[in-house]
Amino acid sequence: MTSSKSKTRVFIVLFSILFALMSLAYLSTSYSYAIDMGDDPTAGDDPTTGGDDAEEEEPTVSDPGLVEASGQRDRTDIDRLESAMAASNTITLQSGKTYYLKWPIHIVSNKTINAAGATIICEKGALDQYQLKSANFSNIKNVTINGGTWKYTSASGYKGTSFGFVHGQNLKLKNMTIQHASYDGHAVEFVACKNVLMDGVKVIPLGTKRKSEESMVQIDVATKATYPRLKENPKLANGACCQNVTIQNCTISGNRALATGYAYKDKKFVNKYHTNIKVLNNKLTSWNGEGFFLVNTKTATITGNTIISKCTKKSKNQSVGLHILQVGKVKKSKFVIKNNTIKGGLHAIRAWSMKKKAKIAKVTIKKNKFYCKKGKKKAIEINKKGTKKVVSSKNKKYKW
Repeated sequence: MTSSKSKTRVFIVLFSILFALMSLAYLSTSYSYAIDMGDDPTAGDDPTTGGDDAEEEEPTVSDPGLVEASGQRDRTDIDRLESAMAASNTITLQSGKTYYLKWPIHIVSNKTINAAGATIICEKGALDQYQLKSANFSNIKNVTINGGTWKYTSASGYKGTSFGFVHGQNLKLKNMTIQHASYDGHAVEFVACKNVLMDGVKVIPLGTKRKSEESMVQIDVATKATYPRLKENPKLANGACCQNVTIQNCTISGNRALATGYAYKDKKFVNKYHTNIKVLNNKLTSWNGEGFFLVNTKTATITGNTIISKCTKKSKNQSVGLHILQVGKVKKSKFVIKNNTIKGGLHAIRAWSMKKKAKIAKVTIKKNKFYCKKGKKKAIEINKKGTKKVVSSKNKKYKW
């Protein structure tokens, strides 16, 4: 019995030794074969050597919203831009590149255009809405344009509207330079829009000044006369005005730098008015009209600005720095004017109403510097017949 167990143990030991020798022989053969084939059999799990466990690189996916500049003065760039807009809600133009647009960007809702550092040269308008379909601030929504230097193809400037928005809401123009519109056009026009922001925009008009009284930035009412494209869909010419518009940190020059509009031809809309207009920390310079013409507006806040009219007609209202006028029956209107420097010819500031039954409810003017070509006694002209209450303190008046 003992002898049988001993033989079994010997057999197991011999079998183990034989198996080990065979394994060594196999590994030796495999290594030689790998060397002959040019592979390193020791490379396996080290990711730096490309073994089976190496981390795979993420596949590169091109940004569908990135628009590469072609450098061509044909339709290539606008085609690429419109393709990107169809593919993505965020469109990016390359910084340091120049784009040539054969026609305006036909903007649609829910789009952001990032153009910081890019130059965009436009043969016609810069941006508009391809179709005018609906009112009540629903035709265009949620549009932001960040940056870019937007130019026209000639030094005479574009005589239409460079950037036009109609019946829209939630619109933002930020950190742009617009050197596109002529003195007789509009760089930016908001018609019947709400929740609007212009921030850090520099507007430089082109061509010859003092030929008209057009405004570089126009906040307007929806009529066929104020915005002729509404003739395409007359139902949209409904007299709607703007709400919640903020213009801040901008530098704007023009025959008129900034104005709100009224229905000067459509008498049925003459009592329509804009609300909650904020003009903050801007430099507004006008050459043939008021620095800021605020007409048919119910509420406005004007603080921290430099507003200048360089109009040579110093005996006319067009030479007023800040001109507040109610043409229609705009009841309970209130205006706050603080910490501004305002210069004008006939007056630095004038506020009045054409309707006896629609007097301005309250005008607050505090800590302003008023300069007037006609002398400091003429600097402030607030018509008592057209204004119920004036709160004035710590203002300074100078002959300009």
